Amino acid sequence: MRLLIALWLDNVSAASIAATLGRSQSSVHGKRRWLGLGVRDRKRLTERPVVECRATALPWKPTFDVGAIVARLFSPTHGRLPVIPEMDPRVRFPVDVKWVLGRDKDKDERFSILGFAGLKAAAIAERMLVEFGVRLTESAVNNRISRLQIVRDRRDMISEYDEGAVERRAAEAMKRLGATLRTCSELNRSFWWCKAKGGNRSTCREFGTKKFQARKAERSCCEVTALA
Repeated sequence: MRLLIALWLDNVSAASIAATLGRSQSSVHGKRRWLGLGVRDRKRLTERPVVECRATALPWKPTFDVGAIVARLFSPTHGRLPVIPEMDPRVRFPVDVKWVLGRDKDKDERFSILGFAGLKAAAIAERMLVEFGVRLTESAVNNRISRLQIVRDRRDMISEYDEGAVERRAAEAMKRLGATLRTCSELNRSFWWCKAKGGNRSTCREFGTKKFQARKAERSCCEVTALA
């Protein structure tokens, strides 16, 4: 909504706005009438590339009071509570957001909650895109779940996202498993150690794979030398 209003006030053509929002021109005109935006002079309209439209700075500084528009957006209609759709991630995040596992606490923790809640990979990928702009495939989601050592019961998975259910299920699972977020002393990244599963508390499971065999052998050699 904010992007539509900003572009409309900037005299961007309806065709460019429609392409940016992934909607038809008629829906753009219908929404601007619903918002109470006025008719513009066609001679002043300009075409603008989608990339530039999505990069429009928000919030904007309008020349008129938008209080009435905002009140209408969030006011109940005919006794029903308003349904406020989430903004298209392509608009909210015009550029793909990078996420290095174990290096971003907010993304690590949110991803972990979704994982412990038993949300399926496709649903987790959708939530990470909507909330952070991070684009993940289902295989990438499963790979990160494994690397973070998130324990899941494949017999008890959910495909529909519900915030309340996700928070409750995640809290129950983490308490049942005795999950503690730790930092790998060798790879310096986060991983979950679960009391119910046991294992090394100081290093993550990934450090024991073939990828790090040479490094592990070198470290063992150094320890033996030090003892000698």
